[in-house]
Amino acid sequence: QFLEHKLAKHLGFLMEALIEAFPQSILQLTAIVYYNEPSVISIVSILISMSSVCSKMFLLSLSIAETTRWKIRIFLWLCFVVDFIGVFFMVSFSFYTPSNTAYAAYFTVIQRMVWWECIIGIIPCIVIASIGCHLYWTTKWTRKTGTPLLCCCIGC
Repeated sequence: QFLEHKLAKHLGFLMEALIEAFPQSILQLTAIVYYNEPSVISIVSILISMSSVCSKMFLLSLSIAETTRWKIRIFLWLCFVVDFIGVFFMVSFSFYTPSNTAYAAYFTVIQRMVWWECIIGIIPCIVIASIGCHLYWTTKWTRKTGTPLLCCCIGC
């Protein structure tokens, strides 16, 4: 009850985080990577935008389910924060080229590692999860209606 009231009270701040802070941090990261000119102000601005999104997601993770324990809620929030920051880290290191040529070899190694991690670890998980979700919803639809999902879509 208390958390639902807090969620309804702070819904505007949640929308601000999702509609303003998150896209702003993406645009700033894109500009840094594209123009290859990171500055202290732009990096601090990205960190502030990311912390805004993470703090708002803390409130959202607390209000997800009333029956779950606090440890699980905080674990969900930490999972979101690690994934959120990891995506920005992966994008920034994958596409950044340093101005100092002495560091270029190190960034090349990191870029290759990130790309192979994406190809070996992330893409197969996305494909398997997508197929699993498709099979789950197809069987659920078929059991509920008695008609296959494909026939419903193409009009058998």
